[in-house]
Parts: sequence; C-alpha cells; structure tokens
Amino acid sequence: MKNFKTWLKACIQLGKRWLQRWGHHKEQNFGQTDSAIYLIVAVILSILVGVSYGNSGLNYGVGFSLLAVACFIVVGLVYLVGGWIFHWAFSKGARVVLAVLLLWVTMDHMLNMWGLNALSDRQQDVLSFGCCIILYLFARSSWAVVRHRRFTKTTIFTFVVTTCCMTGILLFLAGDGYKDTYAEEYLQLNQTLTKAYETEDMSGFEQNTSHGNYTVETILYGNQEDSKLESGVVNLKYYVGSEGGLKRVYRNWHQGYGLDQVPLAGKVYYPKEATMCPVLFLIHGNHNFVTESYLGYDYLGEYLASNGYVVVSVDENSMNSSVFDQLSGENDGRAVLLLENIKQVQKYNQDPENVLYQKMDYENIAIAGHSRGGEAVSIAALFNKYDYYPENGSIKFNYHFNIKSVIAIAPTTDQYQPADHEVVLEDINYFLIQGANDQDLVDFQGKKMYEQVGFSGEGNYLKSLLYFAGANHGQFNELWGEYDRAQPVSPFLNTANFLSEQDQQEVLCTFSKVFLDATLKNETEYVDLLSNYQKYASVLPKTVYLQNYKDSSFWTLANYEEDSDLSTATLAGVTLSAKFMNQWTEEVVRLTSPSGTQRGNNNALFLRWTNKKTLVPEYNCEMEPMAITNQYFQLDVANLNQECVESGDYQNLDAQIVLVDDSGNEIEASLANYATIYPPLPVKLSKLQYLFDITEYKTQEQTVRIPIADFFGDKEFNAQRVTKISIRFPNQTDGKVRIDNIGFAD
Repeated sequence: MKNFKTWLKACIQLGKRWLQRWGHHKEQNFGQTDSAIYLIVAVILSILVGVSYGNSGLNYGVGFSLLAVACFIVVGLVYLVGGWIFHWAFSKGARVVLAVLLLWVTMDHMLNMWGLNALSDRQQDVLSFGCCIILYLFARSSWAVVRHRRFTKTTIFTFVVTTCCMTGILLFLAGDGYKDTYAEEYLQLNQTLTKAYETEDMSGFEQNTSHGNYTVETILYGNQEDSKLESGVVNLKYYVGSEGGLKRVYRNWHQGYGLDQVPLAGKVYYPKEATMCPVLFLIHGNHNFVTESYLGYDYLGEYLASNGYVVVSVDENSMNSSVFDQLSGENDGRAVLLLENIKQVQKYNQDPENVLYQKMDYENIAIAGHSRGGEAVSIAALFNKYDYYPENGSIKFNYHFNIKSVIAIAPTTDQYQPADHEVVLEDINYFLIQGANDQDLVDFQGKKMYEQVGFSGEGNYLKSLLYFAGANHGQFNELWGEYDRAQPVSPFLNTANFLSEQDQQEVLCTFSKVFLDATLKNETEYVDLLSNYQKYASVLPKTVYLQNYKDSSFWTLANYEEDSDLSTATLAGVTLSAKFMNQWTEEVVRLTSPSGTQRGNNNALFLRWTNKKTLVPEYNCEMEPMAITNQYFQLDVANLNQECVESGDYQNLDAQIVLVDDSGNEIEASLANYATIYPPLPVKLSKLQYLFDITEYKTQEQTVRIPIADFFGDKEFNAQRVTKISIRFPNQTDGKVRIDNIGFAD
C-alpha cells in the first residue's frame, strides 16, 4: 500500500510538471492568440449565413455582404455577453472553450445538414472534431506567426501543417468531385444486345427526333415586363399550408402581389407556319423565387415547337419559396394555377384578334411538370375531372379539359393528398423520367405515382418510366444547373460523375417527343423506344438506362397485390410456387428518403438463392390449360445482387422463361436476349461518400418484353393449352432478384 501511494504521488508530481511545461510552452508559442479563435468563429458563421441567405431578393453580392456583416456583429455581441458570463462563472479560459464549442457545433451542423446523410453519426463526429481542431490550430498558429512574429519551430510547423490541411479542404470543396467508372463497365454487359441491333437503320429515328423544320416564335403573357398579352389573376391563398406575418409582407414586397392576386403568366413557344397543334403545358418546381424558373425550359419548348407542338411554360413562382419563406403543402395550388393557365390560354386560342388564334388543338392536351411540378401535374389531371375542391366543397372547379398525357420529370410524391387519399389516375398516358444522381430527390419518389396510374381496359393508353445514370435534378432546368442544393451545401455535392447538361436534356427531349407523338398524334412508329431503349442505344447519350412499360393491352397473371398467400396469383386459378430458393417472399417495395420516411405502395416478389451449382432455382406459375394469343410475354425484374458490385464482379442477370403445355412440351427464351438486367447502380452523391467509401445502391426494375413468336422453334408445342410458365436461373450460382407484373400484352 505504501509503495502504491509513493507511486501515485510521483505520478501526480510528474503530471503537474508536465502541465507546467505544457503551459509554459503554449504561452511561449501561442500566448495572446485567443482573439484569433473568436475571430475565426465569427468569420465562419458570417460567411455561412451570407452564402445561405444572400439570395434573398436583393442582388446576391449585396445580400451576402449585408447578412455577413450583420451576423458578424451579432456573433460579436453574443460572444461578448456569453463570454463574460462564462468567464465570471467558470474560469479565465472559459471564453476560449465557448468559442471552440461554437466552432465544433458549427462543423457538426454543416455535416449533418449538408452531407446528404452520407456519414454515420460516429464518422460525422470524428470529421467535425478533426475540422474543428485544424481550424483551432490554424487560427492560433497564424495569429502567432503573422501578428506576434513568433517564428519558433512549433508555430512554424503548426502553421505549415494546418495551412496545408486548410488548402486541401478548400480544394476538396471547390472541386467537382470524383468520377465513377461503373456506367462504362455496366455498358459492357449489354454488348450482345448492342451487336444485335447494329444492323438497324437509325437514320429515320434520328431525323424524327432531331430539331424540326418549323420556325419557332415565342410570346410572353401575363405581368412580365415584356409581356405582349394581358391575362387575369387567381386567388391561391386557400391552397398554401403556411403563410403569414412578416413572411407574407416580405413575399408581397418582392413579388408585387399577394397569393390572393396571383397573375396568370408564362411563355408560349409555337410554330409560325402551323395551326391546330397539340399543346403541352409545362410547370416548374420549387426553387428560390428570385429565379424565373419557367424560363429554364427554353430548350424543350423550342425543340417541340420546331416539331409542330405548342408549348406553354407556366410561371409558378408565386408557389415557390425564398430563403426566408418556406411554403408547404402547396402542390394543390400549383395544380390549380396550371389549370387556370390552361383556361387563360384557351381564350387566346379562341380570339380571332390574338396572335395565338387557333394555334392550339385543345382536343390534344398534355401537361408536364418538374420536381414539385411533377407531382402537381398528376394532381391537376385529377382535379381536371372534379367539380369540387376535395378539401372544401364550397370551392367549385370547372375545367374538364381533354388532357390525354402527363409527363413527370423527377417528381415529388405525397406532398399533397386530396382529403388524405392517394392521387390515383386512370385511363391517361403517363411518362416518368428521373436521374439516378438526383441530389435533391435522392430516392425515386415518382415510382409510387407511376404505380398509381391504371387502365380500365377501355381505350388505348400507355405508361412508361425511364431511370438513367448520371442525371441530376437541376439540369432538366437550364437555370437550376448542376448543383441540386444551394450554397453552402453545394460544395459537398459530387458533380464530376454527371452527364453533360446537353446530354441530359437531349434524353428528355427525345423521349418526350416520342411519347407525345404516340399519345397526341397517334404516330407510333418509334413508340418502342418507351419499352426497348436498347434498340436505339447507338444514337442515345451513352449511359445506363432502366425502363418500365405497360399499356392497356396488358393482362396480369401475377402482380402480388391480391393477398399475403404466396401460392395465389392475381389471375384466379393460377398457382405460384418456387423450388431451390433460400428466400421466397412477397413484400412492399420501399423507398427510404433521407428523413427516414418510407414510401411504397406496390408489392413485388423477392427471390434469393445461394450456391445452387447443380440445382436450378426456379419460380413457377401453374394454371389450367389456357390459350396464349398475345404478342408478348412481359415481366418487370430487378437484379438486387449488391454483393457482386462490391466484389467488382459485375454480372448481367439472365433467366430462362419456359412455357409448358399440357403434354409436357417445353419452349423457352432467354431474358438476356431482350434486355440487360444490370446489377444495382452504385451511386455516390456526395464527395464525403468518396472520402469514406460509402455507396448508395439504386435498384429499379427493367421491363422485359419477349415476342411470343420467339419462343417457338422446331419443337412441338400447343400454344392453345399452356399449363405452366417457369422462370429458371440455370447460370446464376448466387442471386437476389425482385420480380413484378408477370403477364401478357399485345
């Protein structure tokens, strides 16, 4: 015991001497540098406030300067008072502790709010603490060297090291980020299909989807400075979830009107030589309202107008947020504003004195929207059929336009639900498009709305979706650009792996024209682009595409929505079973947003097997003898094998589709001959994800359509008495797949 006390006393004395030496060393090298800590905290906070809120309706430079100076003064006052209290309550060094804590909290907040949830809590804490230490040492050493001329080994070394670290951080934030290679490697998986279509003559398709021969003219209507056409106003205050007080005053001051007097305004693109053209009404989504977002679709308006369409880009800035005023629950207002603009433009179309007289065929209307506008167009299609506003029957609707088609561009979902119901559309054409590198809507929210578009079987309708690698959210709008989040978030975003803005917009233009040609003009020569892009891959921008497709001719064997019994199918009398599977379930397909909200409204089949070297995993649909008279067998399938991506062993999923008749005769076709079923897309949206090697895996089904005629060879087979359809995986020793919508189509 005596020896322990002696040892403990020696340790305490040693600690005291070490602390005294450290205190002397610190004072000798970094004494009188506390002011640098206070200054760097105030400067960082001021810069962050300036870049975050500078775009507030004033000139950005002016707004940044005013807010940064104001923040600097406020931080100084807060620190003066708070520091005095800390100093009085605790100790001499409490002010420095307060400043360091404020700096650490600032770093942690930056990573939490702006890192796109790329990091775990532990990684975030470590990185924020590391940045805090670097800034702390940089402030002290630079102040010691520059202000007090202390050129000791410690101060010089610390200054050089922290300056290098600061330079590296700034270069990291200022750069575009890192390039991916997976898209190029994935494209090697579809070489078989690429070669199969090499003999196809694409000249007709290229001519059809190029810029047209019509002369494009434009005209503004509404309250814009250069507007040539007068318009009315509409009251939208009933459709906005939050507006009041200073927010209302600020908004009204900046925009020059309130939500009860929103002008009907927009830009019309039309072919000079043509009349009675199909018309597309287009609305933008949420963006800072100092940006005239409706002007960001000039490329699409001019392209379609040159090909014989009238395009109306509607100004919906009244529904947009500012840095001080975040509207919510306003997508029903966006929908009503769109419908009111359709009504206003119809008046121009009917006026013999108007330049737009009979330019538009109001029997062939399409609507399109981007982001929140992409959700609003579905709401508008619903409201168009209603006589009353679902939330208040005293507000009457009177629209009932002949809206045939909807285009949703990277849409939100469920921001508005009519009377707490889902938005469900029936017997309308629908096209959905989004990029896998969307840093705003990081999950594919629009897929939920896609699943809620159905067909009654009366009439000819189609729906198609396109999900493609390298496309972000903002480049669909020329004024939004490559950064999907505003300052100061944007330096954290990875943009080096994007398609060019020109390529991303070309994809939208090409697919939109083919969709509109088929649904408004009944020109279907190239409609197979919407179900089989690989036929046209040689003339499309090079990237990875995933597609879904369904039309009103499709009849379903199994879509997994009927019940929880694994053996029952959608079509009565069909029995489902699986062999040699480790997992066989029917589950909701869920999309998880950064906030943790899970979205999902459709069930699908999940299959998983491992090490089946001699046994062939298979999934079977058995039925009483039935006649197969359709043109196509069709199913949606996604390859969920994330492990092969992590190991770098990229594999295209293959399967044999086998038809069996009541005599046991079999005919088959291979999925790989009709579509490339890529592995999950390993996407990194943030630079921090590259820094910590964190990957998000994006999965999306690919629709495969196999011509029934391709099943038949020289084998004897009775197509009038098919009793079994089997999906077999003979070449995959390990696999995990998701399958949906098994059936036939014409």
